Amino acid sequence: MNNLPIAVTNYQRAIDKFIADQDCNDCSKDTYRKGLKNFFKHCTENLVQEITQRTVLDYKMRMKAEYSTYTINLYLQCVKKFFKWTEANKLHKDVAKGIKRVRVPKGFSKDALTREQAQKLILSIASPRDRSMTLLMISTGLRCIEITRANIEDMRNVGNDTILMVQGKGQTEKNDFVKLPSEIVEEIQAYITTRAVRIGDPLFASESRNNLGGRMASGTISWIVKGYLRGIDIDDPRLTAHSLRHTCATFALLEGESLQSVQDLLRHATLAMVLIYAHNINRMKARTSEQVVRHLFNNK
Repeated sequence: MNNLPIAVTNYQRAIDKFIADQDCNDCSKDTYRKGLKNFFKHCTENLVQEITQRTVLDYKMRMKAEYSTYTINLYLQCVKKFFKWTEANKLHKDVAKGIKRVRVPKGFSKDALTREQAQKLILSIASPRDRSMTLLMISTGLRCIEITRANIEDMRNVGNDTILMVQGKGQTEKNDFVKLPSEIVEEIQAYITTRAVRIGDPLFASESRNNLGGRMASGTISWIVKGYLRGIDIDDPRLTAHSLRHTCATFALLEGESLQSVQDLLRHATLAMVLIYAHNINRMKARTSEQVVRHLFNNK
């Protein structure tokens, strides 16, 4: 079986054919392209003459020093699927066969904010856009990508309630929704009155000179939230924009909402993720270690 040429540019034809053969949406195809570009960049930077299993293992080790577990496994999956395809098409041996994913740590990679931290964060935001956007994320648990995809017309009145139609992670349609608290609706509407809007405009628009009024990228939203967190002296890698989703779930459970209600709010397929929130809350409430110390020093 012939080896493909090592240069990234020479691999491009095979990458294009591989992506064309995948039965997936455009977002997934972009992920494959990005993941494979990163792998072949590693090969050229390290002057790899022949791609072997050792090449993939070295790539995996290098990523451990640079990326999160989620990103490592995503990029590895791109490489594994590509070389499985090249072997099936008699282009290159499947050198990624048997390469294991990185073990995902138990629990979450991000933490929730405390009540005091969340209050301080909101009070620190003067921008109508950023304040209403942050409140929306905390109150509904929306992800950055879901905020990015939201349009003006996605806010709808249903009876006496207001909902926001949501295109969830991995979805191609806005086929789900979250119910918006009246306080959040007022905040968003106050922000919208500062803009001239049309149908199809993003709910939260870019304010940068180069993309004024355009759609913000999810990375931009993450950067904005992280900036406000740093502004209140919270510079912790485990507290990010995604922490607002965990904050939403944690606050709801602490207020007595059922596991099923929180699952519905966050739109998780199963209760498994919600149970982690509940378990962490119960562990924090437990006084087991205090009881051990009390027993240790009790002379009676």
